[in-house]
Amino acid sequence: MKKCLLALFSAVALVTLTACTGNDDGASTNSDGSGTEATGGNAANTTTQTDSNVLVAYFSMAENVPTPVTDADTSASTLISDGEVYGATAYVASTIQTAANADIHSILVEEPYPDDYDATTDQNREEQADGFLPPLQASDLDVSSYDTVFIGYPVWATGTPQAIFSFIEENDLSDKRVIPFCTHAGYGSGSSYSEIGEAVGQSNLSGLDLEAEEIPESEEAIQEWVASLEL
Repeated sequence: MKKCLLALFSAVALVTLTACTGNDDGASTNSDGSGTEATGGNAANTTTQTDSNVLVAYFSMAENVPTPVTDADTSASTLISDGEVYGATAYVASTIQTAANADIHSILVEEPYPDDYDATTDQNREEQADGFLPPLQASDLDVSSYDTVFIGYPVWATGTPQAIFSFIEENDLSDKRVIPFCTHAGYGSGSSYSEIGEAVGQSNLSGLDLEAEEIPESEEAIQEWVASLEL
């Protein structure tokens, strides 16, 4: 079952990236034509272009470091199966995109985070303490055409990665239906929903939190959750 879901995710990611418009550095595909979203690395900051009024925006550590992370302790941020590395949040985002017939956008920082998981989360803590919002790569995203925006991320130290607040700062979501979703290592969503709610000016946000190691078996549960939202 797990291998089938991983294969499905890879296929979905490839179809998604084929429909995307890359940035000028040509980083949206590898030399063999396959996308970088499922396996990490410095992916292109692109958005699918369809007639959907639903957007899935997500931040994945695997796409914001120079090389894929392979440390098993990074379970809030990555999935590792048969030696392959998958962005845990990207995996969930792709499943939501399909279930909601949505557009999808990868949130990418200008300056990649360290490959080491602990070094990355330590840097994020310093950014939180300093109130620093990491600059994001330029993109063609226009949120004005969307009514609903899913926001996905890994939970770090019971909170939200600063890159999410960079995204919120750059995009006015005050009149959107904002729905968070997160991946974690077993401690749930922490304070992230209230933090995002405060940032977008909406109280009592609720969403979906998934333990990373259970994600490959959670496709049906994700689909049922999306259906329950009555988008």
